[in-house]
Formats: sequence, C-alpha cells, structure tokens
Amino acid sequence: MSRADGLFVLVLALGAVAFFIIHLISVWKAPLVTRNATVRGKRVTKHPKDAQVNGNVVRSSTIVGMARPRIDYYVNFELDDRRRVEFQVGRDTYEAARKRMTGTLTWQDSWFGLRFVSFEPEVEEE
Repeated sequence: MSRADGLFVLVLALGAVAFFIIHLISVWKAPLVTRNATVRGKRVTKHPKDAQVNGNVVRSSTIVGMARPRIDYYVNFELDDRRRVEFQVGRDTYEAARKRMTGTLTWQDSWFGLRFVSFEPEVEEE
C-alpha cells in the first residue's frame, strides 16, 4: 500500500467517524413530537441469513446451530390530521398494537428522518 493510499484510507475513516458523531448528536438533540394517533396497520419484514455449505446457498433454518433470521416490525399510524406515518418498532410494541387502537404517539424528527420513541394507548374506561 502506498503512502497516498494509506492517507486516503485514514481520511475516509475519519470522515466516517465524524459523520457518525454528527448523526448521534442530531438524533440526541432532536425535539420530541407527540400527537394523537390511531393504529391503521402492521407488517413484518424477514431477512433470512443464508450460508454457504459445500458451495451451495442454504437457508439458516436448515442448518443446526445457525442464528435465526432478523425480523423487522413496522406499525402504520394515522395522525389526528389524517396524515399517515410508519415506524419500525420493537417486537413488544408490535404485538401490543391493535388495528383502530388510539393513543399518544411520540417520535423524534431529526435531519436523518423520523425515529419512533413510544406509543401509549388510551385506557378504555369501563
């Protein structure tokens, strides 16, 4: 590796670290937004982990001891102004959410997009 290549790699690495720090600060300082919302839908995305066995691609579910596929959970909300937003949420939030459930949705709005914070369902009085 030449000296110029080494310098390029160093500058690239420092740029990536700087970008990561700016990203963390912007998310940390982003204001919280809280609105009334209604759950309108849910979906999951599964990302299978494939493996090479003797030159063949094999799904991880067929190999003993391999990690399970990653599953991303999403909930679609309708805000009180009729605008819809979808957030990636944790498994617990996904499982607790029911269609037409109303409550208070909180998220952060940063330069890098929206980040889900919480959804607190309204308590139904008996």
